[in-house]
Amino acid sequence: MAAHMCKRAVFRAKILATSYSNLHKVTCIRTLLSDSYYCNDVWMDRQKLPTSLGELTKKIESKFMSKGTIKHLVSSVDLDTYINNMEHTNHLIQGQDFLYKYRHSPSSFYLRDSTVHAWIRTCLQLNSADQAVSTVIDKTQYGLFPDNYTFNLMLDTYLRAGDLENAVKVAMEMMEQEVLSPDQRLSQLLALYTCHQYLNSGVELEEETQKQIGQVLIDSTRGQDHLAARSYHIIGHAMLGDCDKTVKDLSKMIDSGSTKFVVVQKAVDHLKEAFLSGRSEETQADVEDDGIVIYDVEAEDKLMNNLKELVSCLEQNVSADTLSDDIEPYITSQLSELEKEHIDIYPSRLANDYKLASEAMQKQIQAKEDKIDQIKAKEREIWELMIGEPGKPDPAPELSEEDKRIIAKQEKYIYRY
Repeated sequence: MAAHMCKRAVFRAKILATSYSNLHKVTCIRTLLSDSYYCNDVWMDRQKLPTSLGELTKKIESKFMSKGTIKHLVSSVDLDTYINNMEHTNHLIQGQDFLYKYRHSPSSFYLRDSTVHAWIRTCLQLNSADQAVSTVIDKTQYGLFPDNYTFNLMLDTYLRAGDLENAVKVAMEMMEQEVLSPDQRLSQLLALYTCHQYLNSGVELEEETQKQIGQVLIDSTRGQDHLAARSYHIIGHAMLGDCDKTVKDLSKMIDSGSTKFVVVQKAVDHLKEAFLSGRSEETQADVEDDGIVIYDVEAEDKLMNNLKELVSCLEQNVSADTLSDDIEPYITSQLSELEKEHIDIYPSRLANDYKLASEAMQKQIQAKEDKIDQIKAKEREIWELMIGEPGKPDPAPELSEEDKRIIAKQEKYIYRY
């Protein structure tokens, strides 16, 4: 029964979403986040491990591939150093290749958060926004999981450029990575505004996209008690098309509200169109010629009665406002305070990233030196056993250049750093 209900509701929601997209045409897209939120000066002046990108490129490439196979594991700090020192678009091409290879190596678990942030931030800085979103979406090939601050930068960058297609892709990715939680209100508001603009842009939605945007609307309005948030929460359920989930969620929200559960008329219309319109005709169509009912009519009737009661409750408290008039004041009134929290902690975050990278590099250097010492000690022991007098070992000879080359080939890194 549940599968039948979902299929039917999705069909209605598809029509609903298409009609909704034509209600308002977007003439302009507002810039939401301030320039201060980007912390550009802090980013450009950050400490990072010094390196020669040419030498580092050779080092990483030589470890990744040898006759089509992985020769040595690449340390996460080497990859992080490369990504943090990229300055040109040709570096992005090489950087993306490194990220791909690292993802498919045994050490991919150790990819640093600072590497993900630096990669996306540099892509945006070098006007390679498509490269940023494509690598984030393709988790199988790249395995990038940005934090909320990085996601926020992506969303606002695309909104500023009027690139709603990439903006809504990021919003859907945030939903899939489950970062649109009530304790991340700024991310919620940016995703909500993105979906609002996208739905009003006149684009025709495919069924899967419509369901994903519906879930984004649900997640980005959860925990918020405001006319715009409540209304879009309901519209999200209508677009998702899950009647049972809609009834449970709305019942909980209405029962727990300290004030009347007021929404705009469009939200009620969306709900009725998605789940209630044309039910009698479809009910007859779902009964086979021999009279066998292929789903639980009694259970559906109970679900529909509960939904009708909820719709009736909503219709008693409809606001005359519109979402287009209400959404921007609601969002912009909260931005300054929410931005400040991220702006204040960003310098310390970058300082901590540098500290962790420096410590990892020192451990890597120390591990290399320890390994060299072990090899030399073993060489000395073997020499003493071969030619030294018992109890009076001769001093180990000076190593030739060929001996040093052989020893160097045996050096290994400790790759978990």
